[in-house]
Amino acid sequence: MASMAMVAIEATIVSTVMPQIASELGGLHLYSWVFASFLLAQTAMTVVFGKLSDLYGRKPVMFAGIAIFLVGSLLAGFSWSMPAMICFRLIQGIGAGAIQPVALTIVGDLYPVRERGKVQGYLASVWAVSAVLGPMLGALIVQKLSWAWIFWINVPIGLAAALGFWAFLHEAPATRRASIDIVGAVLFAAGIAALMIALTEFGIGNDGYAWGWTAAFALTLVLFVWQERRAADPMVSFKLWGARVIATVNGAALLAGMVLIGITTFLPMYVQVVLERSSVTAGLTLTMVMLGWPIGATLTSRIFQRVGLWRILVAGAALIPVGCSSFVLLAAGSTP
Repeated sequence: MASMAMVAIEATIVSTVMPQIASELGGLHLYSWVFASFLLAQTAMTVVFGKLSDLYGRKPVMFAGIAIFLVGSLLAGFSWSMPAMICFRLIQGIGAGAIQPVALTIVGDLYPVRERGKVQGYLASVWAVSAVLGPMLGALIVQKLSWAWIFWINVPIGLAAALGFWAFLHEAPATRRASIDIVGAVLFAAGIAALMIALTEFGIGNDGYAWGWTAAFALTLVLFVWQERRAADPMVSFKLWGARVIATVNGAALLAGMVLIGITTFLPMYVQVVLERSSVTAGLTLTMVMLGWPIGATLTSRIFQRVGLWRILVAGAALIPVGCSSFVLLAAGSTP
């Protein structure tokens, strides 16, 4: 829970304060890349660290993730420009790519199926606390201290998490003999980067550059599929991902993540720039968006055995477009 808290509070506190940081550092046109770099590294490294945790154990991978995340947090606080901030956020994302999946995997290792939902509900409560504290804490830090402290606040949390894993997580020090698909990992990261750059260039109207990056993504995708089919121990098992249930879950997670991350990234900017409200008000609006997620996770983790998973999934999928429709109607004259 402590390790997840670093990633969770980063999602809310940085979104709230970033408009003000961007105005101080300059380079507002790079605003979205502060979030994109973090998510790019997290997305690419989740697969890598998940594989490494299977080979070498959860504990050393979690220690590595916490260390990388804290280094990125320290450096981000010293950022002197938006490109530097983007670079240091990318380092944070690498650490988050280890922390988030391995924390959930540890729960799966330690608890039987009948208890995992309840324990994952506890992990979801971390997001609830972060949703309430993050925006308010961010606004308070900006008003009373330097914005650098929104990154440096991760240091004591990370050290506490590392100490907890060192003291309480005991696993057999076994190393499974297997090859690591380095080529696949590089192609995966390069493909995700090319796709994100292409989408960004399309968004700002640079269609020529965008089509070039789209071609790079297509080429990388072909090479990645070829590599994964020939690798002895591939980073991504197409046999596993080809299962209908897993493919459906991944698709649902993709679409839900697009909605959640899009709103989290741009809602504070909308409130502060378009509505001309304070960072505190922006934090409150973001809190209400983020609060629904852990509430839903906590409730469903307690009732899914009685109600059934598919009913909960259908209900959740129906709620997403209902919530999105209200954001479509927002205008310059809307209220927080």
